[in-house]
Amino acid sequence: MSFTTKTRMVGLFVMLAVLATLSLAQTGMVRGVVTDAESRQPLAGATIVITGTRLGAAADAGGRYEITGVPLGSYTMRASFLGYTSIQRSVRVTQEGIVLDFALTQTTLQQREVIVEVNRARDRETPVAFTDITKDQIDQRIHGQDAPLLLKGTPGLYAFSTDGVGNGEAKLFVRGFNQNYVQVLINGVPTNDPESNSVYWSNWGSVSSAAASVQVQRGAGSSLYGAGSFGGSFNIVTGNARPRAAYGVNLSLGSPMNTMYGVDLNTGLIDDKFAVSLRLDRKLGEGSRLGARYEGYNYYLSGSWFINEQQSLKAVLHGAPQEHGYSFSNDISYFKYFGYTANSAPWLKRSVINGLPVNPNDGKPNYGLLDGRRELVTDDYSTLSHNHFHKPQVELHYNNDLTENSAIRATLFYSMGRGGGSSLNSSTFPATNRWATHLDSDGAILNAAVADTMYLRNAYQRDSYSLHQQGGLLASYEFKPMEDLKVTAGGEFRYWTADHPGHYTNLYGKTSITAQQYGAVDTAGAPTSTLKSFRRRTYQGDVSQENDVAIFGWDLANEPTYRSQYRNYRGETPQYTLFASANYNVLPNLIVTGTLQYVHYTYDLIENMPSENSIGKRLSAAQKAALGLTSSSADKEGKNANGKFYMAEYGTGANLNNIIGWYEFDLINASRSRGFIQPKFGANYNITENLNVFGNFAHVERFTDLSVYYNQGRLNPDAKDEISNQFEVGAGWTSRELTAKANLYQMTWDNKSQRIADASQAGQPGYDRNGNKTILVGTAEYKGIEIEASSQLDWLLPIKGFEVRGSATFSSNKWKSVLDEAKRDDLGRRFVFNSNAFNAFGGLDTVFVDELAGTHVGGPPQLMLSFGTTYRWDDLFVGIDANFYDNHYAVDGDAYHKVLGEWNATKTVFTPTYRQVLQSRMVIDAQAGYRYEMFGVKAQASLQILNLLDEKYWADQDNFGVIPGGLRAWRLNLSLFY
Repeated sequence: MSFTTKTRMVGLFVMLAVLATLSLAQTGMVRGVVTDAESRQPLAGATIVITGTRLGAAADAGGRYEITGVPLGSYTMRASFLGYTSIQRSVRVTQEGIVLDFALTQTTLQQREVIVEVNRARDRETPVAFTDITKDQIDQRIHGQDAPLLLKGTPGLYAFSTDGVGNGEAKLFVRGFNQNYVQVLINGVPTNDPESNSVYWSNWGSVSSAAASVQVQRGAGSSLYGAGSFGGSFNIVTGNARPRAAYGVNLSLGSPMNTMYGVDLNTGLIDDKFAVSLRLDRKLGEGSRLGARYEGYNYYLSGSWFINEQQSLKAVLHGAPQEHGYSFSNDISYFKYFGYTANSAPWLKRSVINGLPVNPNDGKPNYGLLDGRRELVTDDYSTLSHNHFHKPQVELHYNNDLTENSAIRATLFYSMGRGGGSSLNSSTFPATNRWATHLDSDGAILNAAVADTMYLRNAYQRDSYSLHQQGGLLASYEFKPMEDLKVTAGGEFRYWTADHPGHYTNLYGKTSITAQQYGAVDTAGAPTSTLKSFRRRTYQGDVSQENDVAIFGWDLANEPTYRSQYRNYRGETPQYTLFASANYNVLPNLIVTGTLQYVHYTYDLIENMPSENSIGKRLSAAQKAALGLTSSSADKEGKNANGKFYMAEYGTGANLNNIIGWYEFDLINASRSRGFIQPKFGANYNITENLNVFGNFAHVERFTDLSVYYNQGRLNPDAKDEISNQFEVGAGWTSRELTAKANLYQMTWDNKSQRIADASQAGQPGYDRNGNKTILVGTAEYKGIEIEASSQLDWLLPIKGFEVRGSATFSSNKWKSVLDEAKRDDLGRRFVFNSNAFNAFGGLDTVFVDELAGTHVGGPPQLMLSFGTTYRWDDLFVGIDANFYDNHYAVDGDAYHKVLGEWNATKTVFTPTYRQVLQSRMVIDAQAGYRYEMFGVKAQASLQILNLLDEKYWADQDNFGVIPGGLRAWRLNLSLFY
């Protein structure tokens, strides 16, 4: 072989070796997203592997994964997740890399375990604006807080808590509507009080702890049943049974004191048929406001029976017996004097209570303020104004997948609420110039002498009870009469009954009081009769239940004279809804949705005693004699067999113990029925695989506000019902790089009611003791733009794992017009809206109802911006969120209020600044967490810091003053599972 030939062969060999080495060095990348095939929600923690290799990855919180350094070639990839069927896909990896998404289908257990909720919206399908909060996000944020605080940063939504940290007193606004106009659903069961439509988040602590997902729909949206959904819906679905047995413990700690500990037990699937889950928690907490104590328990029990391949049955029992102190607003000067932790809600330190005398009415020492009955007693203090309630709910969910294209869903439910809210009335809080001598540095009553002689001597404590029960049935039938048409039809029926006694539970040493004022006409009772007023004598008393928190034993007091009560009425509300909804794929990318809903309410109101705004008739001597009513027959007071209520008036001075007059009252026994037809329709068009647009219209009606219909005894049967017409358009973008949504809305609210405050009418018929009254005012208009976006920055940054998110809300909520009947009263006088308003210079400037048109509707901030980022590295995450609020017109009418100001150096003179809006603020929260697994034990730790920079700000305002926002607080959560 010649040298030349050898040289060529060696060169060829070297070249081949180099090429081989280069080919071996060339690699590619595989990336994609793993989601639930049905819900399209990301499956965080799903495992993706290249079979036959050691290459793989775990999906992050957004379901995204990325595998780098994959040699070029053909492979089989497998995606798996607990409770889902694994998928294998064949791929060829090239140097440019490939995108491979997986949509996993739930296993039999998971499919049947899910509570199917027909009110849930879906991306690129349902034409409404909505936001989903995933289980991962809930775990990062919950830490024992009320559920609305999980959604801070959601466009159109404002949530805060009067105690600063979310222990039972959270407030929620959606598009300017307060939570009474937001439909709250738990596993599809409407939870709003059918009488007032109120929501009390303290009743649902167990649900917040067990939540698997939360969806907020803004606007009337796709809600098919329930009542009062003007602002939107807040839909909570609780967790599913685990496919495998798991036993765990949970512990939360924090400052202000937040201790929550409990167990989480799961049997897993037994005999391929059954699964049971149980969670129990004990919670003790303090708010960032003094005296804002919370004590309670959470329990959540779930049992599932998988009857066969098509049918499943799930039973759920949950409840949260609790009691917690209130946190009140006050003048800004109060908080500037004592600090943002001050709380003028009634509470006394133990050292002060220990010096109080015996209550002569029941023989209890210290006025009975340490016995834990109608007070929340701690080692340091006792609250005299607090909420105590227990409302367990039982649910039975049945799912039957009849065929591939049809299914039946049904839910039976029953709940029973027992408890009330205590309050201290007519107490004399020290005037500003006496704070230094009567209050300590925290703003608390200084000593027993001040508490007794000034604070309690003329005061009384009373408790407003609600003893109610509700049962009902939800049922729907889903079917596809043709390939492109899906129809859902069904109904809801529920029946609510509630007794509302109210007792004077503590008179603080007084034998009786005359706190109630009633109106009356002369003996003839003619319409032209001169109206007078008189006061009724009442005594200390209570219902039979000794403990504040219990479910049994709440018997109504056997008190035929109603001598210790200030109210006693019963409400009954049967309600049913019929609905039909259709989703039609008119074109491959165009979905048209139409819903027709018929809601029928009946409200029966039965009084057992007159309320304070009732007007009685003074009886003549002959009428009294015929009824056997004398100056000493106090036992005849009360409800008579003829359906009338007879009330005594006592004299003064020498006649102090003699009855000088008798009055006859007609008791209300009325029924009001209404039926509303509510059409909703919209369309969603998927322009491309990334871009969609949608629009909708909804017409919604609601039973008039209870305070308008039943104004403390003055029935208004002709009150107009509330109506809302809503329009909305929006667009969405979904891609690997960016997810974004934007929408515009316009909503009108006709026959909107509002409480007016006229101090000159205090105690007059139609007004309460403070001069407040609720009337129908007129029409308000709500307009806004909402934007939200999020992006995983792996495509942009060399460091992987960063996520950014943001939202913006620009809204304008104003009174559009005022009803003629709201402008002047029966005597032709202009209705006063607020007699305690100020002008820009601090002078009193009464606002009249007829001046509201064109002014702002009071409520949440009308400009809200949010930005957050999270970094994830394997099982570690660190995140931060900033929320900015501005244009906060908290009260109606554009009146000026004290929202800024400072004391001089000696705290003797306060100089306020008057504005129409609360000051803008930026509140920053931070969170971090880590997951770890060893020897079959899974551990998770997460830390949340609220108000990281300790920003001092006002969260809200009312006619009595401002409400401080929560100061810096931290909460640490630890959980262990085996």
